[in-house]
Amino acid sequence: MIEEEFSYIQNNPHQKELRDIFDIANIEYGRIDYGFNDGKLQVWEINTLPVIGRYPGLQNEGEQISKKIAERKEKRTPVKELFHTLMDEAISDMIPEKSDSSIALTFTKELRRGILIEKSKHRLTNTILESGSRLPKLNFIQPLRSTIKKCLRKLIYS
Repeated sequence: MIEEEFSYIQNNPHQKELRDIFDIANIEYGRIDYGFNDGKLQVWEINTLPVIGRYPGLQNEGEQISKKIAERKEKRTPVKELFHTLMDEAISDMIPEKSDSSIALTFTKELRRGILIEKSKHRLTNTILESGSRLPKLNFIQPLRSTIKKCLRKLIYS
């Protein structure tokens, strides 16, 4: 299976079809989930904010893994290295060599107002929740704390 995954990443067998789909969807970057039905490529979704796995050898601090998982990770290292190399190259190709121009961002009055409102809601929520965390840690209050927090979030964000 690892050899199949390596070959798939190396050869990118459906590249043209997938690029065409991204072009039609007007999406430059994302992860596409697809399969085949009766020999025809079938797309389920395009995730425009995909999570990309860590580079080989990196793991969460203090992460405990079994020997079996460690062995599988080691076997997959060449696959992950190839993927990350190709990913780095693809992203580098999207970045212009040199750019002297800047992009001006214009925020409408409504957008600025909306941002300020959201910031205020966020501050208010944090203030209220911090106040709630100062409630005495009595056993009969504990079940109410999460209910109060949920109600406050609904009230503030609705």
